[in-house]
Amino acid sequence: MKKYEIIKLRQKRKKKIAKKMMRLNTIVTVALLLVAPAFAVNSNTNTIDPIITFLCDWFFKIGLVTALTGGVTFGFGFANDQQDLKSKGLMIMTGGFMVAAIAKSPDIFGL
Repeated sequence: MKKYEIIKLRQKRKKKIAKKMMRLNTIVTVALLLVAPAFAVNSNTNTIDPIITFLCDWFFKIGLVTALTGGVTFGFGFANDQQDLKSKGLMIMTGGFMVAAIAKSPDIFGL
C-alpha cells in the first residue's frame, strides 16, 4: 500500500468514529433532557424561612443604599469630570441594584 492510501483509510476511519461518537452524544443528550427533575416537595423548611425572609429584606435595603452611594459617586465624577469616578460610580450602582434584585426574588433560588 502506498502512503497516500494509508492516509485515506485513516481519514475514513476517523470519519466513521466521529459519526458514531456524534450519534452517541446525541442519544445521551436526549436521554438527559427527558429525565424528569425531582424536587423535595415536603421539605420542612419552616424553621429557616423567617431567617431567609429577614436576610432578604436587609439585603434589599443594603443593595439600595449601595446603589445610592454609587449614584452619588457617579454624580461627583460628573462634577469633577473624572472618568474613574464615573466608571466606579456606575459599577457600584449596578452592583447595588443587582443585590437588591436578587434579594427580592428568593423563589428563583428555591428559598
